[in-house]
Amino acid sequence: SEIVYLGLQEGYFKYYLIALTGILFWGVVLRLREEIQANIVTVACSLVVGLYLVEGTLTVFRLGGEIQQRSQLAAKYGVEYDERTKLEVIDDLIAEGVDAVPTIWLLHAPDSSMSDNFLPLGGVAYRTTVGSNETGRWVIYPSDRYGFNNPDSEWDAAKLEWLLIGDSYTEGVAVQPGEDIAGQLRAITHQSAITLGKAGNGPLLEYAGLVEYGKTLAPAKVLWIYWEGNDLTDLNFEK
Repeated sequence: SEIVYLGLQEGYFKYYLIALTGILFWGVVLRLREEIQANIVTVACSLVVGLYLVEGTLTVFRLGGEIQQRSQLAAKYGVEYDERTKLEVIDDLIAEGVDAVPTIWLLHAPDSSMSDNFLPLGGVAYRTTVGSNETGRWVIYPSDRYGFNNPDSEWDAAKLEWLLIGDSYTEGVAVQPGEDIAGQLRAITHQSAITLGKAGNGPLLEYAGLVEYGKTLAPAKVLWIYWEGNDLTDLNFEK
């Protein structure tokens, strides 16, 4: 994880401390009598197996996880909450005959077989796409001809007024169709708007989208939606 994320992840100290403590502890155990060693190993193995059984139970019954915590908060405030996982939502849609796919993160989990000279900028085209659930309702939208969160008809507009580049905020992964920024621009201004936003994008991928589509679309205005939380550190992955 440290190598993949180029040292940008925080919170490793506790794992270093646990590992060092373990090394010292078992170093001492190795110097004890065999019967004491056997007892300590038995207790340690029982503890580890017991912890995994508890964790497995919590996972299977979804106890104490993020979904349950959000569900409890939703119940407290009288908000209906869909407790299904994203995979369950997709499976249910497929069972209903809907060709559904999840949203795609382009940058942080590229296909290992992908050519160094090729990187897709959009998601899967013309598919029912399942995003996130941060409000109690899963975000489900029909992707356009290039796999972005737009009504496909926007690409046929005689003149494009707004072109948006950015990451998940720009894609609208946690709001319902029409509530995303591009959708609000269409509703308020009654002008055409296309978003090229994809979750996980950084400045270079956003610029790539502008180069790939912007020259052809020739928008009157380009909005770069920037989030200071990670948009600059994303450059470390993109380079």
